[in-house]
Amino acid sequence: MDPYKETIQTWDKLAERYEQMFMDMDIYHESYAAFCDALGAEEGRLLEIGCGPGNITQYLQKKVPTLQITATDVSPSMIERVNINVPSAEARVMDARDVGALQESFNAIVCGFIIPYLSAEDCTQMISACGRLIQKGGVCYLSFVPGNPKESGFVTGSTGDRSYFHYHAKDRVMEDLSKAYLEVFKTFEIIYKKANGVTEMHLVVLARRLEG
Repeated sequence: MDPYKETIQTWDKLAERYEQMFMDMDIYHESYAAFCDALGAEEGRLLEIGCGPGNITQYLQKKVPTLQITATDVSPSMIERVNINVPSAEARVMDARDVGALQESFNAIVCGFIIPYLSAEDCTQMISACGRLIQKGGVCYLSFVPGNPKESGFVTGSTGDRSYFHYHAKDRVMEDLSKAYLEVFKTFEIIYKKANGVTEMHLVVLARRLEG
């Protein structure tokens, strides 16, 4: 089966389980707060790519209630959870690989843990699209697990369902951001402990859209 198709089926099937596990990931709160501080405005339009059940969406809407949030995810079941958890957001079913087709502009973009589910080529294309969609001076939030792309592959969860997980080289992601005129101004290294006790480092990058 196509890795994308199987991964999307897993997300759609396990949306409520993901909601129970990840709605309040307080280890990320410092990075979310820094992102909100960097926005520098109480109003604006924000695009979230790969919003899942609405965990980051909910934090941002509570922190900055005047934000106009467009939350997107490829899974209809995830979007159903967003409509329940953050009814003030505009929630759309959209594949992260299709964001380049949008004809709108945004003050900020959030890509919270979406590129681990995109190939290197699709990651580059999505970041390039973000550079086009975000207004000059706008802020981008990006999180992922840096690692050797050759170690990417299917991961099987406790339910037996699989998703395809991509590791991305940090240098390549940074290069993609630079080519999209997104200048990194702050990073966070977050240690995450998985259910099996193994820890991994999650990297959060905050970048600002330059003139270009």
